[in-house]
Amino acid sequence: MKNVPEKYIGDKSADTLRAAVENQAKWLYYLTVEGMERGLSGKFAEDAMRELGEYYADTEYLDCHTPKALAGKLMRRSMELGHEAEISVLGEEGFDLTIGYCPMVHMWSELTEDTERIRVLCGAACSMYEGIAGKKGMHVERTAAIAQGCGSCCLKFRKG
Repeated sequence: MKNVPEKYIGDKSADTLRAAVENQAKWLYYLTVEGMERGLSGKFAEDAMRELGEYYADTEYLDCHTPKALAGKLMRRSMELGHEAEISVLGEEGFDLTIGYCPMVHMWSELTEDTERIRVLCGAACSMYEGIAGKKGMHVERTAAIAQGCGSCCLKFRKG
């Protein structure tokens, strides 16, 4: 799977943000491995990340009542620099978040060669966005994912 940063190479801020996201990826990886070794289904990580998203929606995204406001809040420096992300479509009914590089997939690729596990971890991580969107009256469709071999990720946030 292609997952190589193309922007902000050598930028200290981008490197720091990517390192922080990679650390989050380690946590998710090891917690998931431990949970499954203790008999939990793989779905527990998705549920936990969705609940985390709901928590964020209730705390950090309180003022986001429109797709434009939510898109603006999601596009923090960590997304722009660390994930090479951009809002590629923005309208009254929703927006598309395109991610060009994923520090999480990068870290998981260092921890395992199991591409199916990486896909599952990616799905769990993206569940956080489902939690945020759901609390804001929206839904998310992941139409492309680096973890599935695509050149980028695309998350489509839509009302309804």
